[in-house]
Amino acid sequence: MPGTRQITALSGGDDFCDNLVVNSKYTIITFVPKNIMEQFSKVLNCYFLFIAILQFIPAIAPVNPMSTILPLIFAFTLTAIKEGADDRNRHIEDRKFNEREYEAVTSTSNKQLSKVKSKDIRIGDIVKLQKGDEIPCDLLLLQSSDPDGVAYIRTDNLDGEIDLKSRTAVAEIQSLPSAVEFNGSVTCEQPDMKLYHFNSVVEYQSEKYSVSGEQLLLQSCFLQNTDWVLGLAVYTGKDTKCCQAKQLPPLKTANVDRQISTYAVVVFLCQIAVAAIMGIIGNIMQGTEAQDAWYLAMPSATVLDYLIIPMRFFLLTSVMIPISFKVIIDVSKYLISILISNDIAMYDPEEDCPAKSNNTSIAEDLGQIDIILTDKTGTLTDNKMLFKACSLGSRMVGDSENGALDQDGFTTRTDSDFVNFARLLSLCHTVTICDDTHELSSPSPDEEALVKAAMQMGCVLTSRSKTEIGITPSFTTSTPSEQVTERHEILYVMEFNSDRKMMSILLRNLSTNVITLYSKGADDKIIPKLDPSKFGDSEKQILQSHLEQFATTGLRTLVLGKKDVTEAEYQTLDADLKEASKITGEGRDIRISEIQQKFEDKLLFVGATAIEDKLQDGVPETIELLRHAGLNFWMLTGDKFETAQQISRSCGLLSANEALLSLSIKNGEAKLMSDLLAHTELTKRFYDSEKFSEYGTFSVSPKIDGPTKTSDDGDIPSTHSADLEEAELRTQSGTTVEMLHPTQIDGYVLIVDGVTIEFLLSAENEEYGFLFTELAVRMNSVICCRVTPNQKAQLTGIAKNAHGGQRVLSIGDGGNDVSMIQEATIGVGIVGKEGKQASRAADYSIGRFRFLQRLLLVHGHYSYQRSCFIAKYCFYKSMEIAFIQVLFNFVTLFSGVSYWDSLLLTCWNGVFTLPAPFLYLLNKILPAERLLASPELYRHCQKGLGMTPASFRNCILLGIAHAIVAIGVTLAVFNGDFAGVHGDPMDFRSIYTITYTALICIQVWIVMLGSHTMTVYNLVGILCMPPLFAAFTFTYAAIPRMQYFGVAKHLAAEPTVYFTVLLLTMGLLVPSLAIRAWFFNYRPSPIDSAAVKGSPLAYSGTIQDGRCDDFTSIEVSNSSPQMVRSY
Repeated sequence: MPGTRQITALSGGDDFCDNLVVNSKYTIITFVPKNIMEQFSKVLNCYFLFIAILQFIPAIAPVNPMSTILPLIFAFTLTAIKEGADDRNRHIEDRKFNEREYEAVTSTSNKQLSKVKSKDIRIGDIVKLQKGDEIPCDLLLLQSSDPDGVAYIRTDNLDGEIDLKSRTAVAEIQSLPSAVEFNGSVTCEQPDMKLYHFNSVVEYQSEKYSVSGEQLLLQSCFLQNTDWVLGLAVYTGKDTKCCQAKQLPPLKTANVDRQISTYAVVVFLCQIAVAAIMGIIGNIMQGTEAQDAWYLAMPSATVLDYLIIPMRFFLLTSVMIPISFKVIIDVSKYLISILISNDIAMYDPEEDCPAKSNNTSIAEDLGQIDIILTDKTGTLTDNKMLFKACSLGSRMVGDSENGALDQDGFTTRTDSDFVNFARLLSLCHTVTICDDTHELSSPSPDEEALVKAAMQMGCVLTSRSKTEIGITPSFTTSTPSEQVTERHEILYVMEFNSDRKMMSILLRNLSTNVITLYSKGADDKIIPKLDPSKFGDSEKQILQSHLEQFATTGLRTLVLGKKDVTEAEYQTLDADLKEASKITGEGRDIRISEIQQKFEDKLLFVGATAIEDKLQDGVPETIELLRHAGLNFWMLTGDKFETAQQISRSCGLLSANEALLSLSIKNGEAKLMSDLLAHTELTKRFYDSEKFSEYGTFSVSPKIDGPTKTSDDGDIPSTHSADLEEAELRTQSGTTVEMLHPTQIDGYVLIVDGVTIEFLLSAENEEYGFLFTELAVRMNSVICCRVTPNQKAQLTGIAKNAHGGQRVLSIGDGGNDVSMIQEATIGVGIVGKEGKQASRAADYSIGRFRFLQRLLLVHGHYSYQRSCFIAKYCFYKSMEIAFIQVLFNFVTLFSGVSYWDSLLLTCWNGVFTLPAPFLYLLNKILPAERLLASPELYRHCQKGLGMTPASFRNCILLGIAHAIVAIGVTLAVFNGDFAGVHGDPMDFRSIYTITYTALICIQVWIVMLGSHTMTVYNLVGILCMPPLFAAFTFTYAAIPRMQYFGVAKHLAAEPTVYFTVLLLTMGLLVPSLAIRAWFFNYRPSPIDSAAVKGSPLAYSGTIQDGRCDDFTSIEVSNSSPQMVRSY
């Protein structure tokens, strides 16, 4: 068959790939050439190589080529060492896996188990695994130590889910004395990345047996709770589903990095312009000199000769983009990620879970988030389910206080509604009982809560295997000795998935031989399947009323149904399923789904459940804080409309003064378009009105002073009131839910369901999608209910691409959140009860939702401000040292000569000023408590005020200004008329050393002026720059063979040198300090204001994990002014 492969047991597997696992990138032979090619694939490195090559041309090289080659080699070596170390670890892990030994049968000539290394396993080999073994390749389960052929595997290496998954061998093969005698074949699909999809057929002794993912043991999983298994190797090496599913994480680039790249291009263009202009002037001056100085007999110039001076200036100014720049930025990002990962305030002791940074390149974007998209279950809530109430016909029964069913609400303990309800809960599930602890285990916390509720009702789950369920009901018995265990044979399980949103189980009562189908699922899936002859409109209205009451209190609901099945109906179902199972490939799933849908109909209503999933601690406070910081929230949940609405109220996404808008396709396309247009116009007038501040975010709590602008009489301007007077907001059903006067409205919240989202986002409804996007991004919050994982990713993409690009953060805890986490600008995973799949796929991992406030408001602010300063500082000091080269040529007839010694030029960015950026990472623009107490300060980062074109321009101009002053003063003091204490003039090497010394000293003050926090480490590190340079100078000048010999001794004996260095330092510092002081006093930024002791704070309340409850009295020490406007 096309698209399939035929595997015969013990055939040798020569036609397929081996099981050698290779995750490493390099070998000893390929490391150097491959790494060099990778590094030169970056444009910036090619530029540096081009500069280095030009330096070897004597006619145009103004400095020693080593001034470029040595830093380039250092940067390349540093990167190569890092790559090599990482790859060495991969080699070690590969070797451990490949050399691990297993027992296997590899040929038909000797069907005895023998030791074989993992890398030597071939397709068709029969492999034996012991309890605790890691599975070496994808194996078809043939036989298990369990009599029923059941094996349990731990899959957290693949999907992060910590619950054990069961696999079952084919009964006919399980019954063999030993599966090493298996000599059949398998027809399976070609290798693919679908982890749990294996629609294949086993042929043994002329019989064909259908197998699926339930019989597949996946590579990298571990065998647990099973003594041994025998399996047939079906996929090996790179063909395993684990390898096929491996994907490179999406490449994400911080917004600051994109800005830096743009600015670097601008600097490069300036460099070319300067080289061209100075080169033209130099050529003119050279021609003039050739005429005046005829006695020099200068040769006539060719066309190529006219390129020499421009190229010399191009090389002179190449330091404007230093080689060390990329290294500094990359190392800084790595150190920032370490600071985030080691923040003890984001450690969750309950789960023993610290914060973790999985992506070291985008920390700055934490400070620039516009929209947060969040999952609900396990993210906003604890994912600890508690059964609260139920609906049984016309009654609602439950104990909202204790979470236990109030049995006194029933007529008797033998009430048929009660018995059917409890029995269904104890039978319709996938819960297992651990052999060692006898505790319940389930991948779904909902199911576990329902089974425990059934136990409280008197229907206890006593056993569960792949073939049988045992329960002990006590409805009619009064003593344990009278209780009898019911045994039910499992005939078929119709599993839950995100598309079906329901599950069913077909059981045969072994005592009565009655076959019953039990079903449970979402109300919109089960209610249409109920038998209309026995569940009419009046019953539906009662049920809908009960479900709405449950939902309005934030409870999760399921509807339950059942039906008795005749033996003939079962045989028909079994025959249809067997026929469908013979299909290999995608067609099997489609056909089985059709059979299931047809069979799950005409159910009898049994009841409905209501489960509580409590909010995590600190969720409302965190959302309130982040909304006041200027972030909008989108909640994406699979819950029904009313539940999502109630949860949004309880967690603070929908406040009392916010009006609720809704969209639904249920009333037709025309009504949907009308609502879209009306809502868009309404919200546009509101959000564009004077009611909103320049930041565009309204207050979300009475405790917060909103930015509402009022007229003289205290009311909102009349034009706005007239536009929105008596605005009426309606839900899907058209009933009025909010009647707020416009002056009371703090904003709008949109709620929309998954069916409507599917319509809005379809390709043929582009106009609808555009209007929806325009509407959604204006909202204070958006609530999306009944959404699928794929829709979560689509909504993330819409939010990210709206209005030219929004920075979006997605946060979730389960495998169904991975797609939206990877799609977002920043993905945050919560380590929860659904496993670690989300946290492993995320850029950042945290233990609780409340840590998000610290991750954004503190680390986001710190990371953004630190990176902006470091980037601008690197450009400033490079422009400073490079522009002096240009200015010096004004006094050398534009000849293109260098002012600096080659070694000093190399050490400027590579040694003397290198520690300062790294030490600046310890700087805190404000204490963490103040940033948490004043969330509005986040908007400073959010709006990108730390890296605006104006601020970058100012840092470049500052470098140019310092260059002018430095060389101007030096040359003015030490001119041709200068005579030292011994009457000798100052030589050229001493002159540029004086300038260099002054520049080193000013670096100390520049970094200190830009710092807000001084620790022992950064203070000592920064102050050590001048002594380090002095030690270097005396050492360098003490080498007799060097041209620099004797310079330090000469300078040390000259008093004028000290005065000049002090004069230069003060001359460079005082203007910057004066400008900063003027802005600080007369045009302070919000950060300046917050740094002043006693400045008013707009927010007052409890800050989770902020170690303080009231920040209005906090005193901020060491509030050094921020060097934003000076740069």
